[in-house]
Amino acid sequence: MIYATFYQYGAITKTELFPACGDRGTIILDGRRSKATNIVIARYHCKDRKYAAFQLHKGPSLMRSKPITQLEKICKEDNE
Repeated sequence: MIYATFYQYGAITKTELFPACGDRGTIILDGRRSKATNIVIARYHCKDRKYAAFQLHKGPSLMRSKPITQLEKICKEDNE
């Protein structure tokens, strides 16, 4: 299983990123696609949902996975 987790800035501290909550905070990606393609898809959804960053994870389940990319921030100008 490969999925993307999205991050947003906190309500009090505008400098620290936190994982987004709810059903829009994670998307399941197609494991048959390349890592580069999944990054493009995650970046698109991150911009569309107006999140600040994303990270790809891979593992047998959501609770037993490891990050496969660094935390990738989206420029503020990209979200406007």
